[in-house]
Amino acid sequence: MNTTRKEQLVIVGGGMAAGRLVTRLAEHAYDGEITLVCKEPIGPYNRVLLPDLVGASCAEESLAFHDPEWYANNSITLRTNFEVAEVNIKTREVRSRGGGTVSFDKLVLATGSNLSRPTVEGLALNGVTQLRTLEDADALQSLRSAPERKVVVGGGLLGLETARALQLAGNQVDLIHRGEWLLNRQIDRRAAKYVHDFIESLGIRCHLGQSVASVHGHRRVEAVELTSGSVIVTRTVIFATGVQPNDRLASEAGLSVSDGVLVDAQLRASTEGVFAIGECARVTGRNFALVEPVYRQADALAMNLIGKAATFAAPATATRLKVAGLPVFAVGNPEFGAVGQDVLIEDPARTIYRRLRFEDGRLTYAVLLGDTTGSRCMQECVTEGAKVGDPLALAFGQWKAAA
Repeated sequence: MNTTRKEQLVIVGGGMAAGRLVTRLAEHAYDGEITLVCKEPIGPYNRVLLPDLVGASCAEESLAFHDPEWYANNSITLRTNFEVAEVNIKTREVRSRGGGTVSFDKLVLATGSNLSRPTVEGLALNGVTQLRTLEDADALQSLRSAPERKVVVGGGLLGLETARALQLAGNQVDLIHRGEWLLNRQIDRRAAKYVHDFIESLGIRCHLGQSVASVHGHRRVEAVELTSGSVIVTRTVIFATGVQPNDRLASEAGLSVSDGVLVDAQLRASTEGVFAIGECARVTGRNFALVEPVYRQADALAMNLIGKAATFAAPATATRLKVAGLPVFAVGNPEFGAVGQDVLIEDPARTIYRRLRFEDGRLTYAVLLGDTTGSRCMQECVTEGAKVGDPLALAFGQWKAAA
């Protein structure tokens, strides 16, 4: 009888990185024993859809990567409500705040990120919240029966979707963004003007170039004061601002961290048998928060864990979303230099904007609003750095390499 001990793999995290990894390991028939530990009451789920849940455009059941039976059928031990307090590298154990322990031969940290909040007065008041978990979404859903003015802080991807979800639920919404224009990390100023006008046409008031100076109230929020001195009367403030890698467990365990768990292209941390993926990881000097690169990390790590060498190759960072129903695609760096050629197509009446930036015959940036035809080939062009034979044709979604 074969009594060979199976490799014990522990994955810490209940987000999209962990969900993708266990899915791939099951598909590849990983022959070790997998234990997935999650802080929340359920297994990994799609956090991108949380604004849709608040806006009642999807059901909570649709967010989960898998149902409990799937984990059982794939011999994966799912331990929920297991908040890890400590990772002990010497004893190869993770310990929960409740005192439970799980031993590992190999460990994957997929602990995600923490929301960055400003250090201002009043953040401890009732009514100051965020949208990061199902619990957060449930709390915001409970307010649907009493529509009121709500303040969303952050004009990035999550902030815009959160504002729209609240507005669809019957609330008046003020959106606060410290940047000069919305989505300033993804799109250029001119494209953002289209997004801004579209958002305000829905009834969402945008306050650009401003931050929260303080939150006022007695026990519960009563008003928000902005750095401009303006005051917005509200009982609810939702922060949807930037994030910081959640690398606390790794740091306390003695792993190398610097704005995330430091890992190489094979997702290996500084200690043998320990890996990190997703928002908590800093891969070869870069952080990644969008879904596509995080999924690619999980895919590469799954191959490595089954014994097939693979490396993570970062794709050109691309944004694909619908901002309150408006399709948006962006790839490359919107902060381009003065040297280069632009191809610009605009149709304000239909809210269509297409801008492509070429430098030395190569596509370095593209943003598409309203019509995202050709976005895949544009992402490939930026990723591969290939020279484009006909820039105008590419602007209309037809790619042709230079001869």
